[in-house]
Amino acid sequence: MKTCTRCGVSKDESLFGANKASEDGLHYRCKECASAYQKERRERLNASRPSGWKEKSKDKAKYMKQWKADNPGYMTAKKREWWQKHKDRMKVKDAVRYAIKTGKLIKTPCHICGEVQVEGHHPDYSRPLDVVWLCRKHHNEVHHS
Repeated sequence: MKTCTRCGVSKDESLFGANKASEDGLHYRCKECASAYQKERRERLNASRPSGWKEKSKDKAKYMKQWKADNPGYMTAKKREWWQKHKDRMKVKDAVRYAIKTGKLIKTPCHICGEVQVEGHHPDYSRPLDVVWLCRKHHNEVHHS
């Protein structure tokens, strides 16, 4: 038996959805309350949107489909152009990923703040395994300053 945090009723565990993050592996709301919450949330969000937003999104999807049909290969060419421009960076990124996977390179906490969720920063792409580990915040600051 588990108690729902929304309705406060003790119910059988089969009436709760799965949640890997919780200790018991079950969601804190019963399925009925979770469904009611999502319905209320959806209505609240839709009320804040401008009138006719659904039709506009359908029109946009239709427009994009037609545009793609009228411009075949455009996105493929753009992707190929981007890849050619950033080929060196992507090869370095793959080399780092492989080095981490094989154990040649080990992630360490952020060089600045000590955060454990880190990204690799390359001061020099000619040295692929010379990586400075930074959290997302500090990595963005390095690139945008």
